[in-house]
Amino acid sequence: MTNEQVERAIEFLLTHHAQVSADIERLKEVQSQTSKDITALADMQSQTSKDIIALAEMQSQTSKDITTLTSVTSDLVEAVMRLEEEAEADRRHTNERLDRMEAQAEADRRSIHERMDRMETQAETDRRLIHERMDRMEAQAETDRQEIREAISKLILASENTRSLAEDVARLSIQTSQRVTNLEQKP
Repeated sequence: MTNEQVERAIEFLLTHHAQVSADIERLKEVQSQTSKDITALADMQSQTSKDIIALAEMQSQTSKDITTLTSVTSDLVEAVMRLEEEAEADRRHTNERLDRMEAQAEADRRSIHERMDRMETQAETDRRLIHERMDRMEAQAETDRQEIREAISKLILASENTRSLAEDVARLSIQTSQRVTNLEQKP
């Protein structure tokens, strides 16, 4: 996998993660509003309970009011039950969405871990190849150093031989010159 592909994969994962985070944030806001609505419904139910108590007190005064209050109370109870059912349906729907999002997030985490594992495996392979190449280069460098040492030793030996020959030539030249001088001086 090339660096560009890795960067694109990381960018995709980050973008996808940002989208999932944004979706979770929106769900939190919806859930917060639902909680507020439920609190409001609970307040309404509390008020309704108070109203029922007040109606029960009025009921003792007149049978006509008892019939009316019973009808009203029945209607209120049905309304509360409908609201509770709707709230429960909303809660179920929210929980289902959260479950789907959690499942997706888990799948994304697994995918990211698998990709990271593959990247780590590739990195380890690359490190191993680099070490092998470095070992070969070091071995070659050592061979080259040995060859250079041998060549330098041969150059030193050749230089010493050349100097020795030059000294021998100089001595022979001096001896020849002395002989020529001796021969010239003889009558």
